[in-house]
Amino acid sequence: MKSTIFLVLSIALVTSCTKKDSIPIGVVNMKSIMDKSAWGKKHQQAISKELATREKQWEKSCNEPLKELTDRIEKANKAGNTADAKALSSEKNLKLRQCSLLRNRYQAEVEKLNEEYAGKILDKVKDISRRIAEDKKIKIVLSLFRGVVLHADDTVDITDSVIKLLDSGE
Repeated sequence: MKSTIFLVLSIALVTSCTKKDSIPIGVVNMKSIMDKSAWGKKHQQAISKELATREKQWEKSCNEPLKELTDRIEKANKAGNTADAKALSSEKNLKLRQCSLLRNRYQAEVEKLNEEYAGKILDKVKDISRRIAEDKKIKIVLSLFRGVVLHADDTVDITDSVIKLLDSGE
């Protein structure tokens, strides 16, 4: 139902705009911003650094202790010491639950950092897009992000102008 309403509104908008009263539109490719601009690269490097830090912490806090517990369980089983093997298995299960909680915490921390960076760059891109739109007499600037725009002619793409201003520090 929603898609039908959207389609009808879209057709109405397109048919109501003749050459005489067409609306200038610009698009910004956010993926290009993230891949090509210094701001986007800085964001990606910061996230990668945080992920690497978390992976090192995970290795030390979880992988190494779990591997050690697994080895001790195998030795206890080989020695026929089922009581020790059972106690070590319980210890391993507890460690697995702790590691699961730790992984969730790490993911939440990295997601929060990602949202902070994305919010900053989006605010900056919005401001720059507004300035470019005013300069080029563009009435609407759309984001080519996650399928919001299905097609855009290259002549309406202002991504390179946004990257240029973003990297210039203006």
